[in-house]
Amino acid sequence: MIQGNIERFAHLSNFKSLKDFNNNIEMFLADQKSVFTKSEYIGFMKLTKYCAKVVGVSNAKIGTILKSINDTLNGNGISRSTFKRMIIKAKSLGILSIVETTRKNGSQSSNVFIFNRYEPPKREKLDSPYTTCPFNTNKSENKERKESLEDLNYTFTPSHVPEIFINAVRPFYNRAVDITHFYNKALMAYKMVNLDKPIDHYMADIVQSFKDTVFRYKQRKIKGDFIGYYFGVLKNTLKVERRRESYTSVYDWSKHTSRNAEDYDISVLMA
Repeated sequence: MIQGNIERFAHLSNFKSLKDFNNNIEMFLADQKSVFTKSEYIGFMKLTKYCAKVVGVSNAKIGTILKSINDTLNGNGISRSTFKRMIIKAKSLGILSIVETTRKNGSQSSNVFIFNRYEPPKREKLDSPYTTCPFNTNKSENKERKESLEDLNYTFTPSHVPEIFINAVRPFYNRAVDITHFYNKALMAYKMVNLDKPIDHYMADIVQSFKDTVFRYKQRKIKGDFIGYYFGVLKNTLKVERRRESYTSVYDWSKHTSRNAEDYDISVLMA
């Protein structure tokens, strides 16, 4: 898409009015605010302030937004990497889309941020990812304890499981034990692929792999085990990320030895 004034992107708006947009954001945050850190939340809210001229759409540069935050907070702004993490989370939750733009000469320009309508997750449940309890319990002595554990809903999910992952899985698997089982599979895939960065950096890919698996399940394309299919999809996705990291590392050392990964344009990171 060719770069231009914000009015050129009016057809991308998903809202009838500014009030409609604000109500949508409030509904989204009522469910998902806890996914963002305090600094990420500041970045999210500031981005919404740049979406008034064309409701729900902004082509503001990240540097411009960060400068505004810094000025508002008297020099205590947020980092570019924090803003990028916020974007990744917002995209994975479906509230935000990004369209790349180019200049007339073909070079890459700033992105267009497009807010989408938020639809609260439907509480549809799939079958449990396993047919038996994953814990070794004595049936005669611990039957009551096992039943209590399996009855605990998502609010009892252990604190090490990221909120964004819980929110993605719980519309389909509401039990804490199921959600934790899926996250443990994600940890296993992450460790097997041997990625360079913390697992949180790949959370958007992990969540998308789960969504892809649900989609295939709904198409009746999964012949075997649901969680086994999810594990395979996720591992292949993370392998792609591993190859991308290896390529970026070679590229940086050969041509840009003084630059860090975070110095690259966000559109490259989001590709």
